[in-house]
Amino acid sequence: MLRCLAQHQRVNHFPRSYELTRKDRLYKNIEKMQHLKGYKHFDFIPQTFVMPGEYKDLCSTHHRIKGPWIVKPVASSRGRGIYIVETPNQVPLEEPVVVAKYISKPLLVEGHKCDLRLYVAVTCFDPLLIYIYEEGMVRFATVKYDASHNDPLLIYIYEEGMVRFATVKYDASHKSLWNPCMHLCNYSINKYHSDYIK
Repeated sequence: MLRCLAQHQRVNHFPRSYELTRKDRLYKNIEKMQHLKGYKHFDFIPQTFVMPGEYKDLCSTHHRIKGPWIVKPVASSRGRGIYIVETPNQVPLEEPVVVAKYISKPLLVEGHKCDLRLYVAVTCFDPLLIYIYEEGMVRFATVKYDASHNDPLLIYIYEEGMVRFATVKYDASHKSLWNPCMHLCNYSINKYHSDYIK
């Protein structure tokens, strides 16, 4: 397709860009690089499984290192469809999902969980030409992370957008394990909750 373009024509998506944008394909590509270049160079993601094909591997891993596990649809955004489970038998096998070990000791800045977004523009793949923007974005959870209970379910997750925060207090009884307003910090989810503050 790209070979057929005239000199003045441009494309806004490279073919097969889903290899980086779909969660299942991204993980499989990272896993491939771990085998090719060595795990130590690609050890920045938690133990991950793509369902339903790797369900047995998830079960055997769960016997060695217990949950919780975070479940994400393979091709969704803005926190839609993300939830946390304690055991593999809670993972649906009817549709493709990515299941990853929930990170219990997150990076904290002054006690707050955060994530960092760096933006790049890839203008060519052969030769590879990447421009990194000078400015990125750091997003902080507004509630301090409390590790005193040693319970990874205290973690707040934030996906798309600027500063996001959960609007439901942590419930140690695990009754709120499925509550997206507690575990996801997306504006698109929390804006409808009665405790949301603009």
